[in-house]
Amino acid sequence: MLLAEATGCLGGMGTSGLVTAFDPMANGERMLVGGLMREIVAAMHKRGFLGPHVTEDFYQKRFHCWTPFQPEGYKLVLDELATAAGVEVRFFTRVVEADVDSGKHAVNGVVLHNIEGLRYVRAKTFVDATGDAVLTDLCGAPCREAGRDTEHIMPPTLCSQLAGIDWARAARSPGDTGPANQQALIEKAVREGHFTFGTNTPPGFLVHATNDGIKGGAHRVAAPDQARPGDTRRSRPHARVRRRRTRNQKQEHTKTEAVGNMNRTKPNDLPLRISVRSRPHATYT
Repeated sequence: MLLAEATGCLGGMGTSGLVTAFDPMANGERMLVGGLMREIVAAMHKRGFLGPHVTEDFYQKRFHCWTPFQPEGYKLVLDELATAAGVEVRFFTRVVEADVDSGKHAVNGVVLHNIEGLRYVRAKTFVDATGDAVLTDLCGAPCREAGRDTEHIMPPTLCSQLAGIDWARAARSPGDTGPANQQALIEKAVREGHFTFGTNTPPGFLVHATNDGIKGGAHRVAAPDQARPGDTRRSRPHARVRRRRTRNQKQEHTKTEAVGNMNRTKPNDLPLRISVRSRPHATYT
């Protein structure tokens, strides 16, 4: 089995996009998720790769509850599982073309591209696990495209990783700078010109380590089409990412001054890619 991975790690947006939370997995009484996903979450919990507050009941029973995790731990677990299963992984490799027999509705092979050049790979079965339905689109199958076939688009987000957060102090809501007042503080910072952009939504935070966390949700960029980077109808994602880095620094400066529980927090990392939500989606019929 061959797995072509466009980045240098497995895990998709959970690792390279720093979207570090598993969606709700239980109905309030029991866990509804099984199979490989349950095996992964259990292994990460056993090795301390989930948030410090996460217990077995937290992810196995709690309703409408997101489970934060450490992205580096997730990468490690997925590497180990792929190796144990005998999967050959080729990092920094993309599918760029498909050899399709339209008469038989079959895929004969695909063309892969990486630093070694172009390679043609044959196989009996192909699975499109891309978030952009890249292989499906290359094969000519009908696809729905965000922005063209959907009325509303949820914009993509560039998350960030922060270090040095005093979570205990934040939970106590000291003075006027606790969670209950952060909306008012953000709006005040916008009015006073601390930001060069007009968002008035405080970011969400996920606790994935004792003094670290992932921030996201509020800092969205215009929706690019990463599957078709040459499409001039879309925004330029590279410029948006550079602008987001500037915004990130400005926001941390404002929080340091305005929010007491963030006064020692420092930005630690930005993801390798935008957490894109407005993507083409394959329509399987």
